[in-house]
Amino acid sequence: MQRHPDLIFDVGLHLGQDTGYYLAKGYRVVAIDAAADLVERASQRFVDAIANGRLTLLHGAITAEPGSTVKFFKNDTLSIWGTVDSIRAKRVSYGRSVTAVEVPAIHLEDVMGAYGVPYFMKVDIEGADTLCLQALSRVAECERPASLSIESDRDSWDNVQHEFELLTGLGYNRFAVVQQATVEQIQKPIRTLDGRWVLHRFERDGSGPFGEDLGVPWLEAPQALARYRRIFRGYSAVNTVRDWLQGDASADPGDEPQHRPTARFPARLKHGSVVLARDHLRRPLLGWYDTHALRVDQ
Repeated sequence: MQRHPDLIFDVGLHLGQDTGYYLAKGYRVVAIDAAADLVERASQRFVDAIANGRLTLLHGAITAEPGSTVKFFKNDTLSIWGTVDSIRAKRVSYGRSVTAVEVPAIHLEDVMGAYGVPYFMKVDIEGADTLCLQALSRVAECERPASLSIESDRDSWDNVQHEFELLTGLGYNRFAVVQQATVEQIQKPIRTLDGRWVLHRFERDGSGPFGEDLGVPWLEAPQALARYRRIFRGYSAVNTVRDWLQGDASADPGDEPQHRPTARFPARLKHGSVVLARDHLRRPLLGWYDTHALRVDQ
């Protein structure tokens, strides 16, 4: 398979926040999402890019399993939390309804076979990002993107270490740890593929800049893991407060608040207060992070 320097895969299209940025830079984009309504919305937003062949939209969920369909859990209120992980879907529902639907199964190797190897691949598919890394391990090193990003797991330190094991095993040797929750505050000049500079405002809930647009230091794996170790200390402090507010740390996090008689602070109110505080302060309350990975010849 041939690597294309003008091609990006946006795995986890959502509202097209990142696809819009990649198109603005002059890249061709193959964008994937499991939610049919989000794919339809993007087909209307990017009608010109689709018409001129710069954007291809694929409806389906990334999987490593055989079969033609995958069960996808669609959060009926917060589209950003759609996932193929039933446990994750329940845990982050905050009492909102979740609908299970069958969607087309997509194997990343097949997408690369059909469209070529991208220069950069963004992956943000709510708890299933490592499926893409595992898929890359099944192709030759020369058939892997030069750079990629994944949303880092924030629930398990072991999972973060596993992500880095997969990334280094794939040949990536430089890493950037990027706060995702600050993306909507970024407006900066970006350089297009043809060398022009244009002003771009990044959209909320997107993964944001990549490559030279990041403007952050690139770290070796031990340094990046040390950064995540500090971040996880912050997570631990936040979790301690969360458990106190909920009252019963042993309760099923997917239960409705009224099913938690010992809860001091209902889940919906707790989530709402965090959102209000974040929006008022214009800064994330710890937030969540992306890991950007790059292969540098040594």
